[in-house]
Amino acid sequence: MTPCDHPAEYQYTAAAGGWCGKCSTIISPREPGRKDDQQKPRWALLMAWGALEEVMKVLEYGAKKYSPNNWRHVPDGRQRYLDAMLRHAIAYARGEKNDAESGFSHLAHMMCCALYLLSWDLEGA
Repeated sequence: MTPCDHPAEYQYTAAAGGWCGKCSTIISPREPGRKDDQQKPRWALLMAWGALEEVMKVLEYGAKKYSPNNWRHVPDGRQRYLDAMLRHAIAYARGEKNDAESGFSHLAHMMCCALYLLSWDLEGA
């Protein structure tokens, strides 16, 4: 039997079941909940929140400097963002942690460039 429609303060439940103090309805033990999400992406695996925040800072910087999603409209953008990603990679490999112009991490800049390139690849552009 399922719980009655009376407010919860009348219902006395425990793991073994319970009853409603107002109408004496017997309340069966609650069945475990069910969620069919076994084949869905497990976003919690992406737990590098601090790193993602740095990427977001670079994206915000670019949106203010140019305009939001400006990268989609840059002529020959695929090659230019590949070049930019490599410039940031080389600067980082030489020991420079942060970009001199923006002050943000070269790695975060590289990730932005890589996201743009991946977006174009996924879109077939």
